[in-house]
Amino acid sequence: MLPDSLKNNLSKVLPYLIGISIPSLVIGPAVMGIVLGISTVLLFCYPKQEKMFSFVKKSFSSPLTITLIIMLVFWFTSSMLSIDPLRSLEKWLRTIVLIIFSLFIYGRFAEEDHDRVIAIKTMVISTALVAILLGILMVGQKLYYQQMILEVLNFGNWINWSRESNSLCLFMHCDLFKYKDVAQVLICLLPIIIFSLKAESKRFRWLILSSIPFIIWIALYTETKSAAL
Repeated sequence: MLPDSLKNNLSKVLPYLIGISIPSLVIGPAVMGIVLGISTVLLFCYPKQEKMFSFVKKSFSSPLTITLIIMLVFWFTSSMLSIDPLRSLEKWLRTIVLIIFSLFIYGRFAEEDHDRVIAIKTMVISTALVAILLGILMVGQKLYYQQMILEVLNFGNWINWSRESNSLCLFMHCDLFKYKDVAQVLICLLPIIIFSLKAESKRFRWLILSSIPFIIWIALYTETKSAAL
């Protein structure tokens, strides 16, 4: 058993991990899975576990949960009758795991206002940074491929040389415009980012405000444009 002091310290890390978990999808689903896996372990370091489990038990008897269970039964039937049952069942099970995990997270932050604020603030700031960085890289890649500015500056030969020698950094050789999953996540987080403008301090407010055009840009210019829909 871990000492109580160590458990308390580990429990304080959880809000930050939850905050960066969704934006970490930009690196890859595996990274997001690792972050959520560590978060699951840290849930059991919470000193008030009785309240957390009590909240989860009460949630299972709520009308919303009963409705979700009915929906999951229909989804299970639909998965069994789909073209690829195994893949459909995998997504069905993943949905159940995420719902249960969300209940525990909600129970963890239900009475911890400070931790909840930290988690939201971390998520908003990390999302803004991801949007700005990815947006800048996408703009750079678009200009690189189209040779718009570089050719005007007589860098056309340098472009051809860099492509032949693979001398540019890795992001120039991967298609950032296929990051549709990240675009969908960013556009879903956009309302939270907008509503958080009032709560954030002035220095972070400018960061968040500047990320909004990049989120829209990413949603509009990813390959399938599914995020824009």
